[in-house]
Amino acid sequence: DVSCLNRDSSKVIVVDCKREAFGLQPFNGLALRKWDGNSEDRTLYDLAAFLK
Repeated sequence: DVSCLNRDSSKVIVVDCKREAFGLQPFNGLALRKWDGNSEDRTLYDLAAFLK
């Protein structure tokens, strides 16, 4: 629940591999594939660069 963060919820993104993690605020959620252990996976790095 992002409302407990005391922040403008329009500026909060919840990133998780489980959609249930942002079930209360579905428009704040970004579902990614679960990490499979691949050390070459750059998903979070790429996302961070995109969000900057």
